[in-house]
Amino acid sequence: MAGNNRNERTPLLDGDAPAANRADSTEPTGSRIKRFLQRNGVYLIIILLLLLVLIPLIIQSVRQGSEHHDHGSHDHDHDHEKKPSNPPSNDTELCTSAACVLASANIIRSLAPK
Repeated sequence: MAGNNRNERTPLLDGDAPAANRADSTEPTGSRIKRFLQRNGVYLIIILLLLLVLIPLIIQSVRQGSEHHDHGSHDHDHDHEKKPSNPPSNDTELCTSAACVLASANIIRSLAPK
């Protein structure tokens, strides 16, 4: 029965303990930080990794959005000034035999039936 009385007096939460029983008030700052890192280290690492990924993505999207907005609002003809790139040169010869012409006609006919 004495064991039950002792358990009933033990606080359930750290905040429920009287101030005299708490080690936080007399504990040095270094050991408090160490204990905090031991308890929450995994969460801190996950948060830091998320920040390392999210911050560059946010910066990149803001930059692209501002560049797109700047181009769109200031100069509409700016995109038209760019010359289209030349298509790659095609050095293969065209097949003009009767079989090639007939095959290409059948392909075109199958694409656009009447």
